[in-house]
Amino acid sequence: MMKNRFPLLLIAAALLWLAACEAPRNNALDPNNPQSPYAVLEGRLQTFSIPRQNLAGVLVWWRNAKLQTTSGSDGRFRFENIHPADGWLVFEKPGYHCDSLQVAWGGVKKVSLEHFLNAAPLLEGLEVYSSVINQHGTPPDFQVALEAQVSDPDGDIDTVFWEIPDLQITGFLKFDVDNNLYTNSYKTALAPFNLDNEAIVGHGFDIVVKDKFGRRTRLGGKPVQRVIKQEITTLAPLGGVSVPSMPTLQWQKFIPGFSHTYRLEVFKKIDDFSNPELFWQRDNIDQDSTHYTIETELDTAEYFWTIWGIDEFLNRTRSKPASFKFP
Repeated sequence: MMKNRFPLLLIAAALLWLAACEAPRNNALDPNNPQSPYAVLEGRLQTFSIPRQNLAGVLVWWRNAKLQTTSGSDGRFRFENIHPADGWLVFEKPGYHCDSLQVAWGGVKKVSLEHFLNAAPLLEGLEVYSSVINQHGTPPDFQVALEAQVSDPDGDIDTVFWEIPDLQITGFLKFDVDNNLYTNSYKTALAPFNLDNEAIVGHGFDIVVKDKFGRRTRLGGKPVQRVIKQEITTLAPLGGVSVPSMPTLQWQKFIPGFSHTYRLEVFKKIDDFSNPELFWQRDNIDQDSTHYTIETELDTAEYFWTIWGIDEFLNRTRSKPASFKFP
């Protein structure tokens, strides 16, 4: 009798198991329950640059419900038990542009997405300094120069420019391929400045980058600290005199009231002095020096030399040119 009942028990158990599998999902928090008002929103965040890298630690906001979470080491995030109303995700991570993405549910209960974050440009170095160039027969030229080292992991820099907010003036920087810098220099008496001599001192130059998507990022800035109006006087050689093959350059000691170094430059005449060739240069000469002997033998030609005084902020002043010849 027991043997005849055993198959019946197996059949009954199987029917109960099938019935359980086909049972309606009555849990209101189960997104697979067609009657559930809740849904799942998930995704993966990666770098915009290729090869794609998963981004961990991205703060993700679901603005509809003011919920937030953080992406894991695999770049993934997930919101559960949320109402499937169209809205916005917002992504924030240091070193990346804040970004957002609109989510449209379209009647589904689960949305999975991928999104790529664009890295923000970096200001790795900035120099802003004044130059005063003394000349024979004309007033000195007052100039300001900028040198910005800017990088972008995604390589999508379009334009680098500067702004002086309190003067409401701006200008563009040109990329120097040889030195990997964005640079430019301006005479302060001319546009866009139209300023006299020391009026530029203290005004902060902000560096701004526009990328290929039109986003502008203000990276930081630096002011001009000083304009060196004092002039360095050359003593010898000058006046076109003949010199030995390795002449000694002499100048009057420069005492501006702050620490500085010297730069010496010797230019060679090519056809005329309208487009001279830099023949020799020496930097970082001690401020107590008043003479220096050129270590390179001169070619047979006409020359002129100048001396710069450069302070700790790179502000500088240049002497009037002094001429000589060899032999």
